[in-house]
Amino acid sequence: AIYPNFSFEFNKVGNHKTVNSAIEHLPEPITFDQFKKGKKITFHPNHWCMTPKSAKFTTPGALIPGKALGRSFRVLRWDKPSPTVAYGHREVHIHPNCHRRLSVHEASLLQGFPEDFEFRGTMSSQFTQVSEAVPPALAQAVAKNIKKIIELS
Repeated sequence: AIYPNFSFEFNKVGNHKTVNSAIEHLPEPITFDQFKKGKKITFHPNHWCMTPKSAKFTTPGALIPGKALGRSFRVLRWDKPSPTVAYGHREVHIHPNCHRRLSVHEASLLQGFPEDFEFRGTMSSQFTQVSEAVPPALAQAVAKNIKKIIELS
């Protein structure tokens, strides 16, 4: 080991942030169809979503909070932490109310990004940016420990 007497220090995780505490305060996002008809995205530039096309969104009992439907549809629960926001491989997080997928803004808040952070590009690239990003709190903890190592040098 380069620094045998050094170990990384991370804060102990206390209460986990629930889906409710992260996104419950948000207004309903507008849909792409509403946007095409002239409705403005006023709350946050990343807080809009596509109109669901899958019959799973309209079939009673098809989507149940806390359950995954096949590989793709994972319905979040208000009272639990979100699983890692990792889109790709057909994984889709469904809003706890079961009627739509998350907006990019909701996904970014679940990852710990600040309320005012804005992703750019297409919706697909925005979801990729959220899922491939290191959560800000983890990045800060790693950077803090790397800084300590540099200062020891």
